[in-house]
Amino acid sequence: MVNIKIAQGYLQAGLAVLPADKVRKCPLLPGWKRYQEQLPTEHEVHAWFSNQHNALCIVCGKVSGNLEVIDFDNQGELYPAWSEKVPPELFSKLVIERTPSGGYHIAYRCMDEVCGNIKLAQGEREGKLTTLIETRGNGGLILCAPGDGYELIQGDYTQLSVLTPGEREILLNAAWRFDEKPMTGSTAEPTFLNSTTEETFADCSSGSFALRPGDDYDTRGDVREILIKHGWTSLGFRGDREDWKRPSKEGNGISATLQNGYFYVFSTNAAPFEANQGYAPHRVYALLEHNGDFTAAANALIEQGYGQSNPILENIDEIVANLTHKKEKKNVFTAAELLRTFTSLNEPVIDGLLRRTEVMNVVAAPKTGKSWFILQLAYSLVKGWDFLGFPCKQCRVMIMDNELHTSTISYRMQKVCQSMSISKEDPDLENLSVNTQRFERHSIPEIVKVAEQIKEQGIDLVIIDALYRALPSDVDENSNGQITQMYNQIDTFAQKSGAAVILVHHTSKGNQSGKGITDVGSGAGAQSRAPDTHLVLRAHQEKNAVVVGCCVRSFPPVDSFCLRKDEHNLWHRADDLSPDDLDGKAELTPTGEKRKKTVNEAAIKFFEELGSMKFPMHKTLFITELKERLDISMDKARALCEKLLECKILEVRPGDGANQQAAKKIHLAPGSTVKINEFIQTYGGTI
Repeated sequence: MVNIKIAQGYLQAGLAVLPADKVRKCPLLPGWKRYQEQLPTEHEVHAWFSNQHNALCIVCGKVSGNLEVIDFDNQGELYPAWSEKVPPELFSKLVIERTPSGGYHIAYRCMDEVCGNIKLAQGEREGKLTTLIETRGNGGLILCAPGDGYELIQGDYTQLSVLTPGEREILLNAAWRFDEKPMTGSTAEPTFLNSTTEETFADCSSGSFALRPGDDYDTRGDVREILIKHGWTSLGFRGDREDWKRPSKEGNGISATLQNGYFYVFSTNAAPFEANQGYAPHRVYALLEHNGDFTAAANALIEQGYGQSNPILENIDEIVANLTHKKEKKNVFTAAELLRTFTSLNEPVIDGLLRRTEVMNVVAAPKTGKSWFILQLAYSLVKGWDFLGFPCKQCRVMIMDNELHTSTISYRMQKVCQSMSISKEDPDLENLSVNTQRFERHSIPEIVKVAEQIKEQGIDLVIIDALYRALPSDVDENSNGQITQMYNQIDTFAQKSGAAVILVHHTSKGNQSGKGITDVGSGAGAQSRAPDTHLVLRAHQEKNAVVVGCCVRSFPPVDSFCLRKDEHNLWHRADDLSPDDLDGKAELTPTGEKRKKTVNEAAIKFFEELGSMKFPMHKTLFITELKERLDISMDKARALCEKLLECKILEVRPGDGANQQAAKKIHLAPGSTVKINEFIQTYGGTI
């Protein structure tokens, strides 16, 4: 267990120390990201570590005095070779610890503010690209000694050395030499003549060039000549990779590499280039020869013979159309165009669950705590905090609530704010807006019309709570065709607004434990197939706990996990519970099939539901109610209805002709006080 005095010593040394989950390798605090910018207080550290914890972690970066840690993974396979390349006098300044997996942490502080995490060396291991060495800087954290399995073998975290930029570069360069990953354009900045950026050589939207000058230079130009002219030195080749040293750098440390047509800069002191960025040759030329003036660079390349002009278009109407009409959005691409244009997935909003312009369902039974769940998520997003283990991008959120009264929403928001230790004066709350629609509901087609307004407001995520009240009145929730059309409109809204969308939805009635994740949700099957993420909350056998299951489209699969609701209605991970222990699972056979209800069980359930059923009602409607409430088939519901009529608990009466009600309806029979045991004795067996 972690000694509280060690944690206090870390804090006194200026380190942001937090209790950690050893298994998940993350802090045991729901709002820990605030400590990326501020140290915890002595009172907080004392309170946290007064409880027994087997792990602690330190937040790296500026908050901990520009702490940076080099992390050697894969059982530390590259650590011995790396340590031999570090000068002994520098090596002696480092804090070194062994990790439980056999890896190593190398810790130090920097004179200058450190950047975010950097992948220094990667290689293929067992058929997969594996990170072998990386840094933990601003925004990162490490689990460390005295946590279980962590062993300091040199130095102490309370006595970290402060390294000069040159010393830091020696350490990072030594690691960079072991990188086995071939350079590609995927790490480079946007393409040379992307008309959506300011840094373009020329406006090519009118078809001025058959071959743009920048593209031509990338193919025929000699970027090595430009680099040498501006003081860069080639250190020779390693295979097809050429190493380069920046101007004025002593020794033979690597500052950048040139491979596969990209100049990848590693050094943090190589202006005008940024560290950890890849540059196509035309960008190198523009930055070094023209101080980043891309228009001047384009003109100079044209004078040097780069680029090919288009022949004059014969049809003047076509020229005018190209110049004055907005080009329609293209939705048919060749494979080459797709691979060249769409080089990455959309930005995650909730990493592991949802990306920008994607749609996600959140499905749960009524009164489960969906709205509290959604508010907790919304606050996590506007603060940029982790949500139940999923990192959230700090962003602007709009909740369109069509269920709750405005006063109820405000009450719940205040409760969640207090429980999450968020001040009412917190400026981040300006990024959460609520559109109350309880008495002025807007259907999905109406919501689509405000997509441009949502985009102008910079909203990153829109939450619609609840879906069933946003459906137009003529849409049947059970119609696959109509529900598919609704999701198509929601997709249109997401694309036009640029925002991600979350739809809050209800489960169907009855036992949910025997269903697959995509079968949970009221109505047509399209409601689970259409979204990019389908997340469901189902009751656990423990009270106030749920099992979370989800299907994702653009992320790796997510294993089911459990949540527990506290006295403040906040949800927390409950890793001590098993996701297999779904409430109602005992009602299933060992093969997972639904066990047939006996008439005893059906009758008991019927009499439990009797008080909430509204009589009279049409016979067809009554049978449907039996099916939903008792979770039995339509055939069995009809059979039970007939038995209830037979024993005179119910009776059929003709309609009221005076009120033009001709249809027969089912009523409770006068004096229908037949005891349930008497009913069971008369009609035994299974339904």
